[in-house]
Amino acid sequence: METLLLQTKLYVPLPRPDLVARSRLVERLDEGLTRKLILVSAPAGFGKTTLLGTWLRQIDAGVGWLSLDEKDNDPTRFLRYLGAALTQAAPDLVAPPPGGPSTSFEAVLVPLINQLAERIAPLVLVFDDYHLVANPTIDEALVFLIDNAPPTLHLVVATRADPSFPLPRWRARRQLLEIRADDLRFTPDETAAFLRATLDLELNQRDLAALDAQAEGWIAALQLVAISLRGQADASSFVEALSGSHRHVLDYLVQEVLQRQAPAVRSFLLRTSILERFSAALCDGVLDADQVSARQVLAQLEQDNLFLVPMDDQRRWYRYHRLFRDFLRARLEMERPDLAPVLHRRAARWYAENDTTDDAVHHALAAGDHELAATLIASAYPSMLQQGEVATLKRWVEALPVSLRRSDPALMLAHAWTRVVTLDVDDMEDCLADLEELVETKADLTPEERAAGRGEILTLRTSHAFSTGDMEATIEYAEQALAQLPEADGVVRSVVAQNLGNAYDFLGQLEAASEAFARAIAEGHRSGNHFLALSARFNLGELRRLQGRWHEAEALYREGLAWVEAHQAQPLGGLMHVGLGLIHWDRWEVDAARHHLEVGARLSRRIGAHIMDVMASSALACLARHQGDEEEALGWLERTMAVSRRLNYAEVAGFAKLWEMRCRIARGDRGALVEWMAHRRPLDRLSADTRAFQAQVVAHARLALDDAQGTLDDLASVREQTQASGWTRRRVEVLALEAQALEALGNRSHALAQLEAALELSRPGRFVRPFVEAGESVLAENSIRHPGRLSRARERVSPVVCGAEISS
Repeated sequence: METLLLQTKLYVPLPRPDLVARSRLVERLDEGLTRKLILVSAPAGFGKTTLLGTWLRQIDAGVGWLSLDEKDNDPTRFLRYLGAALTQAAPDLVAPPPGGPSTSFEAVLVPLINQLAERIAPLVLVFDDYHLVANPTIDEALVFLIDNAPPTLHLVVATRADPSFPLPRWRARRQLLEIRADDLRFTPDETAAFLRATLDLELNQRDLAALDAQAEGWIAALQLVAISLRGQADASSFVEALSGSHRHVLDYLVQEVLQRQAPAVRSFLLRTSILERFSAALCDGVLDADQVSARQVLAQLEQDNLFLVPMDDQRRWYRYHRLFRDFLRARLEMERPDLAPVLHRRAARWYAENDTTDDAVHHALAAGDHELAATLIASAYPSMLQQGEVATLKRWVEALPVSLRRSDPALMLAHAWTRVVTLDVDDMEDCLADLEELVETKADLTPEERAAGRGEILTLRTSHAFSTGDMEATIEYAEQALAQLPEADGVVRSVVAQNLGNAYDFLGQLEAASEAFARAIAEGHRSGNHFLALSARFNLGELRRLQGRWHEAEALYREGLAWVEAHQAQPLGGLMHVGLGLIHWDRWEVDAARHHLEVGARLSRRIGAHIMDVMASSALACLARHQGDEEEALGWLERTMAVSRRLNYAEVAGFAKLWEMRCRIARGDRGALVEWMAHRRPLDRLSADTRAFQAQVVAHARLALDDAQGTLDDLASVREQTQASGWTRRRVEVLALEAQALEALGNRSHALAQLEAALELSRPGRFVRPFVEAGESVLAENSIRHPGRLSRARERVSPVVCGAEISS
């Protein structure tokens, strides 16, 4: 199933020609353009949507609109629509894909916020009917967006109830404008103007005061009054009949309106009330064949102002005002309780025939037609998983009877996937065992279907094992899955290959990891999973760089950039730019390194590749520090830590902290190093190379704190590991660091031997960064003391080692 965005949810409502001007409220809303959030909070029927639609057509700003419904409680779906609404307001924005369920909302919002921060023109983004959102993750996402929004972005939330936002904080900071029910009520003058515009009716002052006292400026009630007054011979008597609470007034008025309709129109209203939105064709599909023409009835209802809301400029799709719809549904349930399931089933089949699976499933479940719902879900689940709509899929599958779910391998696979990716895995082994038994024993499966089922179960086991940190099991299941999965299933095969590469990388088995990443690149591009393909290409390049095969890594990144250019997928090139920037940084080619790292960081932020952003920003911080620009270095360092904090991911935060400590070492910030060494905690589930990097940073910190012997003790095991694993880059860094520690201990001969070994290893890739970073403490001093021993080795390394930059 391809999830299509309903464009009708993104339309700003059209104003009616008889609309009453509400300049006092429009002026209030104009004030909101100096605030981050405009909250329009009032019960149903107070004209929130109409007011906002009118105001937006009068302001000079980019406008994005999103009408929410219950289905938008899926965070991935919500973020997809949010991105669409923002790009509606600013068409030049590049909205990153929402990604999968494990993707944080920051991964989508941060790239958008960064692009918005570069804009000058104001943007207004409206969320209508926000009270229908009940997912705390979505609340958190909007709070994050509001807190981090640039001054040019203004959010508007229209709701029947206050959302779970930190309103007192925003109110105290004058970041919030509020419009509430008392503000929205019609004044007596506005009531009189409304009746003149809709009925050309002038009530006397007594009747107008009585009507105002009963309706209390409630616009929904006044609209029903206007409809009911048509044809009334005695308006005063009708007004006098109104009494009681708002609920009573509404019931009374709607009943009056329904009784005044022709039987066919009344039947049309009741039967179509089961629909969230409708077109003439959909209504014809839901109604009996002998009903009146839906197109004609809709035209008449709109002309009569009967709570019909157009959802597009062409007036092809409509919805009822929610108050009116709720009343109609209640009346249908009271008069014909047997009819609603029949109507829902017809709607489900119409949507299924028109390839709108989401609405088809919704109505099939409402009808209790579980067989139809199951058929639709079984065919839709692979694409829903790929698009990240796991919350919706999980809700659908769990709404089916357990017996039906367990009889269909596709439904069980869908259920297992939703549980794996949402970490609902308490009895996952039993679930997978049941699934395996069903795939093996179900009689009507073809051999191809059975093989595909086995492959997908193994893929599930691969993902489950990797998420629990069992790398050996990940490798075992991944290799079995790749042997079972059909060649045509490239998307799943690319994911399995990436997991396999990550597991081998984690264990330090670099050649096996390289083969898996190469497979992920090929499968990803073949299946259209280009982001994963380029991610695997970056991972493979990093392995080559770790092995000291810089030329191969550079070729991988340049080939990736060539693909990006050929396919006009520039944002994805951020990964390749980061890779090239790290290679130029290793060679201390400062200008090229800075260019690629800055471009890579910017593009990575646009697509939500935050780990790339952390790596690029960390390298830029170290680069700036060694060029003597402390202010710039601190700026990049703060960026690194800010991104890691937003990710709320312990491993990434720990990795960023290691880079921060490297910068603190370069600055000579002893206080920060002492604090870190005293309170640091080992990170769990680190890859072999990252564990080595962590030990290396700890050893370097000891050296900066004058514990040279502690440095050598820490580095002993790391040096052995780097040599055994073939990690040339890490080995050079360790040897250079050991040389500094030995020099500090006065063992200059041994220091020089380590330095010569490091220089020899670094020669093929022109890897000079460790020597530049070492500065005068080792390389320059030993160059003076032992010029003959170093001269031949130095000639093989980039001239920058001998240049002025070494002492920066």
